[in-house]
Amino acid sequence: MIGEGTKKIDLYDLFSVLIPGIIFLILLYPLLPDSIEISGVELTLIILIGGFVAGRAIHATRIELDKRYGESHREYFIKAVKDQNEGVSELSEEFWSVCDQEFPKLISRTQTVNQDEQDLNSNGQESEENHDPISQQDIKDTHIEELYTLVRSAIYMDARGRSRSFQALFDFYGSMWITFVLIFVIYAIYAIGNMGLTFVQDMFHVFGVDSAEEVIGYNTHLSNFDIHPGMLFFGSALLFLGVGHLFRVTRRKYRHFYVTYLMSDFIILAEIENEKST
Repeated sequence: MIGEGTKKIDLYDLFSVLIPGIIFLILLYPLLPDSIEISGVELTLIILIGGFVAGRAIHATRIELDKRYGESHREYFIKAVKDQNEGVSELSEEFWSVCDQEFPKLISRTQTVNQDEQDLNSNGQESEENHDPISQQDIKDTHIEELYTLVRSAIYMDARGRSRSFQALFDFYGSMWITFVLIFVIYAIYAIGNMGLTFVQDMFHVFGVDSAEEVIGYNTHLSNFDIHPGMLFFGSALLFLGVGHLFRVTRRKYRHFYVTYLMSDFIILAEIENEKST
């Protein structure tokens, strides 16, 4: 099934980690001290190393949010295998048939576990009736997760298939919408801190300062443009939250593309390997 895998530069970290991290640092630059002078080499190192670290943090945040409030690609894959997603029923059936051939031990173990549960009657005694083989709709989610891991590993080691590209783009869009939301929060705090609102000033006076810039202790690049804090707040909301929402909507579409191409890639690669073996 694996075939002749080739070692290529993995673009997953580039799209889903490094690029979002670099964009985060670039958008954060206007809030940095205007007195700092950085050489080209130092700037490159800061962008690459800092971008990777920031990108990892953003990536981890996105994964945690998916677990708590959203639907991850694993969960979407589980629904697709169980034929609960629109537009993938025929593909799902073909995918399950190929998995039955490629991973017979896993499928057999899955059917055995499910069969044992079905064979227990209300009295806790096993029934001797014969049952039809377990369908893909009756599989436990944990078993489908095992199947997902095997399929991804096979496609990754084979180094072919469009699903890898869609996975990188899918996670890229996910990291980007987190990036823009975080940037908005930072800009909003900065803008509110400079609005001169009574409750904000009262908070600052507790620390003996009058503005956000006194809190951070330096003049920012952004302060040189003399932008009204209210305009900065609403402009940041319109721009960053608007772009972030666009990335989030696009991410949902690419989640569907990724899962369908994952199934398609595995089916095609299995057919290629079967033709080679005959």
